[in-house]
Amino acid sequence: MLESKRRFHPEQGHPALVQTPRPTALLAPLARIAAGEGSIRAGWVGPGVFYARFEGSISADVGERYAALLKALVGDVRVLSYFVDSSDLTDYDLLARSAILQAIMAHRSKFSSIVALTWAGGVGPIGRSFASALGNVEYVTTRDDFDARLLAAAPFAREQIALSSSAVRRIARR
Repeated sequence: MLESKRRFHPEQGHPALVQTPRPTALLAPLARIAAGEGSIRAGWVGPGVFYARFEGSISADVGERYAALLKALVGDVRVLSYFVDSSDLTDYDLLARSAILQAIMAHRSKFSSIVALTWAGGVGPIGRSFASALGNVEYVTTRDDFDARLLAAAPFAREQIALSSSAVRRIARR
């Protein structure tokens, strides 16, 4: 009698449904959502590693479009690490923040970790309560700390981000 070497384990998922990591070269360029003086670049920088960079002044429109993108991309994965760089953020509309936090909270069980490089405004009460609610948020204050954590999770993240700087995919307004 022949026996399969493939085994099914309920916590690992069915072998046909388990996602296999894609090489960085096959990842899509980061999306860029922009309006006025603000933009968000976001996308996959490694298998199961999602990266976002907030720059300038984030309007409600940009925040809502990013939240929709985040929900769509995260909806198809079982688990991910999320890295968000807010070091170049100058300000944001409260509706933008709300939309983004709602998108994360809607899929919170999928976020194995969230590492956030803080902006000049630091971490306020909302950020602290968000971290407390999720329990897996780490705020870092230096680029070196952020990069070390990002590169440990996605060794080729720098290359993926650099590639995306020249081939940015724009997200149109609704």
